[in-house]
Amino acid sequence: MKAGKQKAATPRISLKGIQQLFFRTQLILIISLALILFHNRFSQWIMMSDEYGYVFLVFGFTIILYTLNALLISVLNGYKEFKKYVRINISGSIIGVVFSVSMVLLWGLPGALMSAVSYQSVVFFVTLWLCRKCPWFNKKNFKGKFEPAVAKKYLKYSAMTLVTLCMVPISQMIL
Repeated sequence: MKAGKQKAATPRISLKGIQQLFFRTQLILIISLALILFHNRFSQWIMMSDEYGYVFLVFGFTIILYTLNALLISVLNGYKEFKKYVRINISGSIIGVVFSVSMVLLWGLPGALMSAVSYQSVVFFVTLWLCRKCPWFNKKNFKGKFEPAVAKKYLKYSAMTLVTLCMVPISQMIL
């Protein structure tokens, strides 16, 4: 009997895939800038009041970290690092509950709104800490030339994400 050769496990995500995910992150910067510049208009349009403009302002700053967290989790999934993936998701759930409950107890409704738009950004730092020693985690993999065709495709998905992220706090308030 011949001993079979074992192939090294190759990751499912390529360098180009990482770069395309990073382009999506660049588009979020544009959306973030819009949220920061027009936070009162978004508050008026979605919350029917200028009173919650600060929530959209904070969201404009934290959406970048939210996107970077999603980027790192996607890469982990692509590299089939399921133990870290699960560990990060469990940590994120625990942090989300503790963060949300703390914010609600301290500040009530404003705290609930702030936690809804910012807790994933806190989870980003946990994700970053757990990914810091991964072999794919280096600056070279996160740089690349901007491609307008790819950017156009991701802009559509970014718009869908923005609508979803704006509707979550509203649906939570209705419930």
